[in-house]
Amino acid sequence: MSQRKTLAFLVGLALAAFVAGAAAQEPVERHRRATFWDLELGKHALELPREAYVEYACGTNGGPPSLPLSGWADYARCPKDAATGFHEVYFRYDDELQYVARARTVDEAEEIFRFEGTTEFNLPIIISGLFDDDGFLRGIRFVTDPRTDELTREKGSNAAALFRIRFNVPWECADLPPSAGEVGYTGPIIKQRCTAAANGEHYLIERHRYRKEGQLTIDPVTHQATIGYFVSETRFERTLDAIANREERLAALQPLPPTERELLAARAMNCPGCDLSGADLKRVDLRGANLAGANLSGALLHASFLTGADLSGANLAGANLNRVDLRRANLAGATLTGAMLFGAYLDGADISSADLTGALARQSTMIRVNAAGAKFIGSDLRETRMSNGDFSGADFSLAWLQTSQFARANLQSAILVGARLWQTGLAEANLSSVDARQADFIGADLREADLREGNFAGAGFVQANLLNALTEGADFSGAFMTDRTQR
Repeated sequence: MSQRKTLAFLVGLALAAFVAGAAAQEPVERHRRATFWDLELGKHALELPREAYVEYACGTNGGPPSLPLSGWADYARCPKDAATGFHEVYFRYDDELQYVARARTVDEAEEIFRFEGTTEFNLPIIISGLFDDDGFLRGIRFVTDPRTDELTREKGSNAAALFRIRFNVPWECADLPPSAGEVGYTGPIIKQRCTAAANGEHYLIERHRYRKEGQLTIDPVTHQATIGYFVSETRFERTLDAIANREERLAALQPLPPTERELLAARAMNCPGCDLSGADLKRVDLRGANLAGANLSGALLHASFLTGADLSGANLAGANLNRVDLRRANLAGATLTGAMLFGAYLDGADISSADLTGALARQSTMIRVNAAGAKFIGSDLRETRMSNGDFSGADFSLAWLQTSQFARANLQSAILVGARLWQTGLAEANLSSVDARQADFIGADLREADLREGNFAGAGFVQANLLNALTEGADFSGAFMTDRTQR
């Protein structure tokens, strides 16, 4: 096996090992997240799960969110819905499992699909709870979300049939009259409303599929066929007629105590050297916290705010830092081996001399980061944004850097042995004195980059752009270039 093939094999083996190792730590049973099916009508806002859902806000009759809320208990801040007289609270499904799947998966996979966004029946949805004046959950409102691609939105009207199957009650259906200018879309106009009542509950399903006035098949100006000009949606509402023992239940309600996560977050605000291994700190606000030297190995910090926090020398090995905000944080000398950082924000952070070996940091941002001397050995850094950062002396051996952006970054004396830099943006980057033996720069943008004194022996530059790059003293022995490589 050639040296190039051997290194390519090791790259794949390294990432596969980290992914498999992380997956092996999970319970055997498959994860699941809470959905609207888990909400029990008749429960009070103080009795509903507080941390199972996210992004609470006042609803807008099945439209986008308006006033942000801290949780169910803020229901009274939302105006009453004109149609039902209830307070509408918009919410979304927790995305932790979605980002775990995205971080650990080399390519698209079923786990990503299962947990992606707030969806039902493979359709993105807008979901909200309907509360009466006393705070009891009296209804659920479901509307397929039109803010998606045309092919997915086209299937929105199909959910109506699925609800009719799910709730086996005596439905009464009637067609609604079309409004002025409405015409059929791939068939006759569909505007149907179905209602039912059973077991003290009322159900409503509306199915819409048509073009509104002005949503033309052919654009009158360009004379081209239009795309996306149609309505295809399902609206479902389930409401509870009455609350049994209302007064007694209200009298028995107790104020909400702080959650374990809230108590832990308060402690973590000033906890240098603390042992917080495996701690659940998901979505908490730790901006400016002092966690220098703390043990946060295996901690759950998904979507938390750690802006400006001091994590210097901290142990974050195997931690879940997906979507975390670490902008301007101090992680100098920190250990992040095997950590998940998918979609994390590290702009302006100090990660100098930090160890990110095997980190899963795809689609993260590290603009103007100080990563001098950091280790990224075997890390997944695909699609990351690292422009204008200082990566001098950093070790990217066997790292995955496809389509990442290093424009104007300082990579002087960095190690890129066997790294994959396919279509990576390195325009005006300082790559002087790098060790990039056997690295793959397929389709990379190296315009005006400084490659002087660099070791590129055996590296691949197929279709790379080296226009106006500085190459004095660079070693390209055995490097593979084609006629289409621009120099």
